[in-house]
Amino acid sequence: MSAHDRSRMQVALEAARSSLERGDLPIGAAIYVDGELVATGSNAIASRRDESHHAEMDAISKCAPTLFDNKRGGLVELYTTMEPCLMCAGAIAHFRIDRVVYALTDPHAGVRDMLVGHRYYDGRGTSYDGGIGDFEAWQLLEQYAAQVNERAHILELIQPPASPRS
Repeated sequence: MSAHDRSRMQVALEAARSSLERGDLPIGAAIYVDGELVATGSNAIASRRDESHHAEMDAISKCAPTLFDNKRGGLVELYTTMEPCLMCAGAIAHFRIDRVVYALTDPHAGVRDMLVGHRYYDGRGTSYDGGIGDFEAWQLLEQYAAQVNERAHILELIQPPASPRS
């Protein structure tokens, strides 16, 4: 992963911090087209009482016209602090996002491995890379679990990173 990946993940982590400040699960996303930031999104499921308000969906909806017009154009990358779920992966495929970079693997709801070999989704050409910013994303989840005890089980589902990466 490059220095660009690390700095772009910092933008997603900042969006995750805004989720945490609202009392939502701290997941953030950032979308870049040809290296230019076009949208950020944050999880707002609890605060909006909307199960579909994932960080990735929030970011995609904020720049949907740009992504729609760019379907066969420039490089589109989505940075997110958690491996996308099936709903988000569907939107990622439909908007033809070229690359997804995520911090933490989600063994509970993440779909990266599920999509491999799937005729429709795998054929869209999206690559998935994980591990950038995982320590910082984990720390945000720990803060969330300390604040909101009823959702602390999320930490049991996700493996903590060994140590901060440079």
